[in-house]
Amino acid sequence: MSATVPLDPVAPFSSSAPSAAVPHRSRIDDLCAAAEQRNVDRVHRVFSWLIPAEWSLAVVLAVTISLRHDLGYASLAVAAVGGAIFALPSLALILWRPSALVTRIAVALAQAGFSGLFLHLSGHHTEAYFYLFGALAFLALYRDWRLVTLATAAIALHHLALQLVWPHFVRDVFAASPWRTVEFGFWLLFENIALAGWCWVSRRELREIAGRQFEYQQLLGQLEKRVYDRTRALENEIAARDRTARELRETELQHRNLVASLPIGIFETTRTGAVRFANRHLLGLVGLPANFDPSYLSLGDGRIFPVVDRERFWQRLENEREIHGFPASLR
Repeated sequence: MSATVPLDPVAPFSSSAPSAAVPHRSRIDDLCAAAEQRNVDRVHRVFSWLIPAEWSLAVVLAVTISLRHDLGYASLAVAAVGGAIFALPSLALILWRPSALVTRIAVALAQAGFSGLFLHLSGHHTEAYFYLFGALAFLALYRDWRLVTLATAAIALHHLALQLVWPHFVRDVFAASPWRTVEFGFWLLFENIALAGWCWVSRRELREIAGRQFEYQQLLGQLEKRVYDRTRALENEIAARDRTARELRETELQHRNLVASLPIGIFETTRTGAVRFANRHLLGLVGLPANFDPSYLSLGDGRIFPVVDRERFWQRLENEREIHGFPASLR
């Protein structure tokens, strides 16, 4: 089985056989989807701790600013209510709909909202803008560039709305030079491009890993099939041998029963003269009962079958493998 993993993270896994490309692509898509969902679940766990921490930080920041500048409870109310608006929907969706795209969108909007909230509470200090870049980096953990772009667009709309409605909130920051606005936009665009590239590379590597995992599963399946087929073949061979041995035992038993009932004397002996079998007719001829154990008999002393004749018989049997008629003098 030969397969090729393409460089495009959106392109399907291709195989040398066109008829096998569709099931291969479907299986690799399933593996990619499962890996992406595991990554989403991990990032959800991160944000399930980060979002409450952001809310708490906003409240602490509002209390600190209110006490320092004697602004009353206005900032605290903004932090509490705004944090609830940003945090509660995203946390609820993480809990109840972890696999839905709307959950990740809600998390992205929550990060944009908290970034704007921190900018508002800090009076749009330049240092507060660094949190925006960190929030975008956290969103990139989803490996979806659309979420980074969505959060950036939400922040841009936030700034545009402030300039139109409350221009004094952002005028102090960018009024010194219009190039400050251009610089901020450049760094924001640069981070978006960098994070989008990372997301693209990460998803491409994920598909390559899924392709290798598919090949390993194919190989493992082939090995398991070979082991299964070989095991079944061995089981069938063992069953055939057992059946043959059982048939041989039945045939031997039938043969012994036939020999035992013949009206002629038949016996089985070894070269040393030990008697292994004697039928009832032969035992009757020598005056022994039918249930007598023939192993107690012996021809080794030469009294019944002379030693010279016995050696001559066995030599001829070894040479000819079968004897029909053998002249001997029995005593």
